[in-house]
Amino acid sequence: FITFGLVLLIGSTGNLDSVFFPLGFIHLFFLVLSTSPKTAVAVTTTTVYVHYLLQEQLLPIHVSNLIALPVLLVFFIFAKLQYDEARQEKNIITQQANSLELITVKETQVERFITSFLSPKIAILQELVAQSKKEKKNIDIRVLETQLSILDSESAKIITAVTQKMDTDQK
Repeated sequence: FITFGLVLLIGSTGNLDSVFFPLGFIHLFFLVLSTSPKTAVAVTTTTVYVHYLLQEQLLPIHVSNLIALPVLLVFFIFAKLQYDEARQEKNIITQQANSLELITVKETQVERFITSFLSPKIAILQELVAQSKKEKKNIDIRVLETQLSILDSESAKIITAVTQKMDTDQK
């Protein structure tokens, strides 16, 4: 409807000599950005043809005005393709940044688990082994089993939490 109204306005006020003819270029720009390239080409071709048919006398300036529409159409389509490509790249970069942030959070959680829980437990176990060698006694198996059980359960909790968070973040 906008195209029809604009062509009607331009055609009724002097066609290619109309003061409103430059609005056709602005319309073409927005048409290319808002529709598919096939639609833009079809509308531009139809518009050029209608202006050609409405023109009583075809002067060189009129020919240049008619040629300007398809030439600008090519430039606008190229600009739209570049814009779409840049937008896709921006989306990819955003997704990669989110993934990187998620990995950083996971690394921090694992680092915290190792430094605050795992390392102290391993140190306790090593101390128990060192004491038993020093005193030539056997290690209390129940203490060792308890410490290993705690290590195993806490490690399983961290692995489950990290896996669940990664699964929900990927969805």
